[in-house]
Amino acid sequence: MTTGHPRAPLGLLAAPPIPGFRFRHFSGPADYAGLVRADMAARRHDGVVETVTVEGLESEYAHLTNSDLEHDLLIGEADGEIVAYGRTAWTELNEGGRGYWSSCSIDPAWRRRGIGRAMLRWQEERSRVVASAHRDISPRWLISYSPGADPGATALLSSEGYAVVRRYHEMLRAALDDLPEPVVPACLELRPGLAEQARPVWEAMAEAFRDHFGEQDESEAAYLRFVNDPQFNPALWVVAWDGDQVAGAVINLLDDPEDGSDGPERLATLDAVSVRRPWRKRGLARAMVAESLRRVRDAGATRATLGVDAEGEHGALDLYTSAGFAPVNTELEWRRPVEL
Repeated sequence: MTTGHPRAPLGLLAAPPIPGFRFRHFSGPADYAGLVRADMAARRHDGVVETVTVEGLESEYAHLTNSDLEHDLLIGEADGEIVAYGRTAWTELNEGGRGYWSSCSIDPAWRRRGIGRAMLRWQEERSRVVASAHRDISPRWLISYSPGADPGATALLSSEGYAVVRRYHEMLRAALDDLPEPVVPACLELRPGLAEQARPVWEAMAEAFRDHFGEQDESEAAYLRFVNDPQFNPALWVVAWDGDQVAGAVINLLDDPEDGSDGPERLATLDAVSVRRPWRKRGLARAMVAESLRRVRDAGATRATLGVDAEGEHGALDLYTSAGFAPVNTELEWRRPVEL
């Protein structure tokens, strides 16, 4: 792997011979605008509703877990413009073992030229270097993600030996009228959050997700990402209390308005819908989702989105469908064993 000045070209073995195109490392905050532009071009092409902003990316990258921007972020640029980027990291898996995941965003105008394959192989090499220090961990997986509707990504990952292990839906409620009435289980109370409650609410969410498939990052860096998110607004949260115990929570986020053909649109995200084990199977998640929709509507949202494990064992997909959400796209999780 080539190292050196961050803006120096990287000599990737599988790099495609495209005039004016090169790979390089991250060179600092000046790259954020280009990263967001490439990412948003990819998201819109793939039908992803969720957005990313310069402020959000900068905040996230300031508090990463098991990922080093100097070594783990790869950028592809054409004539000085960022058109692709990817990052690697590793994480503990709830089902046991460790995952070494890679992400990749490529501007649609630059797809099908071999850039994705070159990035994937570089990321695999980087992950193997990191995994070589974790020989006492088993199993170990290389993990990647792709839009379910992207045949090119499916062909690439299949040809590189990956298999689909999970499907996730992004779901959208396109309007916030005719909202369901929240029915709160007995002895519980739904309240907005407070900034000083951030730590116990975050710890309760972390506990609730420990028995879900995949990763659950409980590091201090993850907490700092949570409280430093530019959309951090506890007044929008719905927190369920049983006395002084947090029984569940929904972290609601609100985007800035976007001018659409029918006037300003504003997207809310119902993030991390969680219920701790002792309070499950009582209708609490349904009540919190209903209350969240009302809360974000009253704050100015015109539509709402959330993500769900389509194959999860906790019935979330049926719950969200019954609350008026519908799948708008699917993300695939791919894995293959780490081979050193």
